[in-house]
Amino acid sequence: MDELHSFDICPLRSSSSLFIIDRRDKSIVTATDELFDMLGYEASDLIGTSIDRLVQKPRRGKMWIAHHAKGDRISLQVCIHHNPLQTTTELDYWLVRPCQQVICRRIPYSIRTTTILLLSPVGIIDRVYHVSKYERHGLVPAPAQHQQQLVGRPIMAYIHSDDVQTLCGQLSTVYHNHEPSFDVRWLHQRDDHEYQKVTLTATKTSSRITCVVEQKDPLSTLIDSIQQWLIDMLAYLLFQWQQSRRYLLEFVDHATSSKNQYGWYSSIVQVVKSMYPPDGILTMLEDWVDRVKTTSRSSFL
Repeated sequence: MDELHSFDICPLRSSSSLFIIDRRDKSIVTATDELFDMLGYEASDLIGTSIDRLVQKPRRGKMWIAHHAKGDRISLQVCIHHNPLQTTTELDYWLVRPCQQVICRRIPYSIRTTTILLLSPVGIIDRVYHVSKYERHGLVPAPAQHQQQLVGRPIMAYIHSDDVQTLCGQLSTVYHNHEPSFDVRWLHQRDDHEYQKVTLTATKTSSRITCVVEQKDPLSTLIDSIQQWLIDMLAYLLFQWQQSRRYLLEFVDHATSSKNQYGWYSSIVQVVKSMYPPDGILTMLEDWVDRVKTTSRSSFL
């Protein structure tokens, strides 16, 4: 794609497959399972080989061409992003989508219980476990259906685009012996507007990242939503207040412009102004609303 943008707002991010490429020799490090299926190869056939042997961009046109194992040519949309996880300078992430059809590679999955995701070093979900109070060790493998929904797909495909930068930044700290815990929006449907709020805690084990995904307390989520609604409503009322004040003063100015010699103008203006708080109070309220919005956004809402 030609337009410049970051990985977290890439138009292909939630509806595409993924190649991870070593930019030094352009060899394929890994790819999502559906890419191997789409191109008709086994993972062992492609990993370690050059991406240039598989995918080329013609001199003319915007579409890339991939070579299917059976010899067919597949037109692709490709968007290349350099090191979005900020873990190394040597990896490029290629988001790939076939042009013949519009597909969504994010299979719906809701977080209903505490879920453990084992990620590969490049952010692909390798294993899925659930926390169970009935098991001695507290962990059980997720049902086969859940494994099929998640395994082999990048965790970023399930994170709201506004939160991907937070996810990448927090996961990168794991390599510095941190164990970050943060809130993100988990996309549980194909529509990017359908999400649930979860708390994600990450830690590093060997070369893998382990993520504990917990659904936020529904009551807390409801309170946060009501708080956000009240903040938005106050901001709207302040805006309308300012607009009506400005309009009324302009109207009074116009209506009394020919009567100024009788001293009516200043008296009427003072009456109108007395109907509204002083400018300083309105400005103070607007500044307070802006600060609350910023704080709420940074804490996830």
